[in-house]
Amino acid sequence: MVSFIHLVILLLNLSLNNFGTQTNLLVKLLMILLRLTVR
Repeated sequence: MVSFIHLVILLLNLSLNNFGTQTNLLVKLLMILLRLTVR
């Protein structure tokens, strides 16, 4: 579970570096992943 959190942080850092439509897609993916993991 800790590794997943690290992965999320990495993705957030990448999304912050690349502003644009990609960030919206990444945020949506992260929200879906969080919904799947937190049940």
